[in-house]
Amino acid sequence: FEALPGLLFTLAMIVLSFSSFIYLAESRSNIASLPGAMWLTIVTVGTVGFGDVVPQSSAGLVIVSCLVIVSALYMSIPLGIVGGAFNKVWEERERLNLLHRMRMRFRARGYSAQDVPAFFLVHDRDDNGELSFTEFTMMLKDIDVGVSGQDALKLFDAFTDGGSTAVTDEAFVRVLF
Repeated sequence: FEALPGLLFTLAMIVLSFSSFIYLAESRSNIASLPGAMWLTIVTVGTVGFGDVVPQSSAGLVIVSCLVIVSALYMSIPLGIVGGAFNKVWEERERLNLLHRMRMRFRARGYSAQDVPAFFLVHDRDDNGELSFTEFTMMLKDIDVGVSGQDALKLFDAFTDGGSTAVTDEAFVRVLF
């Protein structure tokens, strides 16, 4: 929704600009008023094209041809925004599903949030209070929750918010439970 004001402003500028150009280029017998030119512009931008009003002059045809091209480019902007938002939501969905599966497997094995500090203590090979990715994958393998490979990397990124090279037991419990 943050992009909506910018898109609406751009649409208004396209409609007002091309309406003015069409109004100036066409005879009054074809386009009697600026609202009439705006009607032609809005119908063209919306790709409806009723055909009730069409340009008759050469200049009007060129202006409307340019409008058709600009309209196609304008309509592709929201598609990119929507596509990007959909992709982001889909990735988040995948991450949440992975965390849910991990939580269910964790509980099915009889583990709880209280067990996590002990797991971290056993698998923290360098005694720095956090697990590197290698230590993290070894822990997942040892506690046998059925997560490995790409899923382990996605989980690690979820626990570190993608910005750290290690995960703490507090972050693990906060995210998983």
